[in-house]
Amino acid sequence: MEDPPTSQTSGREVRRRYGRGFGGRPLPRYVIGLAIGIVAVKMFMGGGASRARALRTRILCAGHLQDAAAAASLYGGGHPGGEISLLDWLVESGHLTLAQTLCPAGDSDTSNYVLIPPSRDGTMVSRMVVAFEPKSNHGGEGGNVVFADGHAEFARGVEYDRLRAEAVARKGEHRESD
Repeated sequence: MEDPPTSQTSGREVRRRYGRGFGGRPLPRYVIGLAIGIVAVKMFMGGGASRARALRTRILCAGHLQDAAAAASLYGGGHPGGEISLLDWLVESGHLTLAQTLCPAGDSDTSNYVLIPPSRDGTMVSRMVVAFEPKSNHGGEGGNVVFADGHAEFARGVEYDRLRAEAVARKGEHRESD
């Protein structure tokens, strides 16, 4: 058995011992062209990774919004009111982390999630929006909304606008620009 090549072994000696890699012959040009073509297609046409990343971000964002809505539902009764928002109070009191109040797609260190308190008579319908985020968090395509039963959906276009308008009307004093 021969010793493996070292840094002092010449290229000619390595080729003599081990051949050229393709049965001792150089790779045919069509194989090289095919490999380059596959790499080019993956680089320029492979938008699947960015779509998967956007979907992952939406799902993570929906989870954060669900956490915020659940914390508001459970601990919101202790909110002192006044100058501090419910979301800020939930973070300061330790019921939420700052990361749970931020959309991973957003570029801000401050939350722009909107929590809607329950109606004055305490009734909640399962399709009633209790939290939402602005469309700007996801490039204007739509936004996550959380319903009273705890599930989240990514709503788009007219459906998002309708759900948001109903929630803002219920909250009354809240105004937000998207």
